[in-house]
Amino acid sequence: MISTKTVFITCLAGLFAIIPPPNYANTSCQIVAETLNNRFFYEGNCNNEPFYSCAGIVLHTLEKNTSMIASVDGYPLTEKVCDKQSTVPWCPNSGGITRDVVSFSFLHKDITANYGYPIFANAGGTAGFIFKPNAIGEYLLCAYPVDAMSFSRQDCGCGEWGKPVCDNINSIRGTCEQNGIYTDTDFFKKYIDNNHKWDIKKMCSFGVFTNNFLAFMATTEMIINNPDKQDNWNPFCASGNSDKCAGWNELVLKPWFNIPYKDIPIEAFFYVTDSKNLYPDSSKAKAIAAKLAKEFPGDVPVVGINIDNIHNESGTGPFFCDFQVP
Repeated sequence: MISTKTVFITCLAGLFAIIPPPNYANTSCQIVAETLNNRFFYEGNCNNEPFYSCAGIVLHTLEKNTSMIASVDGYPLTEKVCDKQSTVPWCPNSGGITRDVVSFSFLHKDITANYGYPIFANAGGTAGFIFKPNAIGEYLLCAYPVDAMSFSRQDCGCGEWGKPVCDNINSIRGTCEQNGIYTDTDFFKKYIDNNHKWDIKKMCSFGVFTNNFLAFMATTEMIINNPDKQDNWNPFCASGNSDKCAGWNELVLKPWFNIPYKDIPIEAFFYVTDSKNLYPDSSKAKAIAAKLAKEFPGDVPVVGINIDNIHNESGTGPFFCDFQVP
């Protein structure tokens, strides 16, 4: 279990010992897939920087609708810039524009749901894109261990429940600390152990600095590992969807307006697949990811996320190379 009181001292040699040596061609797509698997398993220290700067995957899912990619056809995209009129999928969507923030999720081996259902924001989607880790710090505002419905919160999605406002986006750093919540234990005592029924309005947001983000990780893991408490706290469990207990976590990012498409820090487009048919629309998701990769300016590959390997502690990681756009 990740603890906010633990200092990780794992050397890089130990990291790469977890992942079998690659036996495939040294292409950009294969390198990206291997890198994503390394970050998925990594539990080491990020040189005292926040955990997301070198570990885990920050991703955003899109709706399961092939019509949403029609807007990318016929445009000279290289010099295009994301603004509030942009409709292409890699620019902030209408929800993000309305509240000036965009919801992502954080994927790591220690905080994947125990029920076969991955933790993705906008879980109705099975395709999307992954942000490069070195760009996350510029955009990340706060983090929630489960979906917080940030579109109904003040302070750019990171504050109290109420009319969405976003007056000073650069001052947002989460609300848990100001509520005396510094660790996973504090969070459970405040919201769960006191027999709180599910009330999403009361949940605080974790900040984005090193210890804050570790507290977010530990809290997410503790919620997943305590299913007996989720019936009173988690909306999916309460509604009888036991296969979706723990829901998905939510990272709130500010929008990437006024930068050319080619400079958006997208590491890869992805789609989700599995052998149990939990994702029956994987072929549609793959088509969306392929379309986006072909139209997006720059060398961005498509990777698959095989849910069968989400809980594979020491074997093959969930990410695999699908194809590299020529």
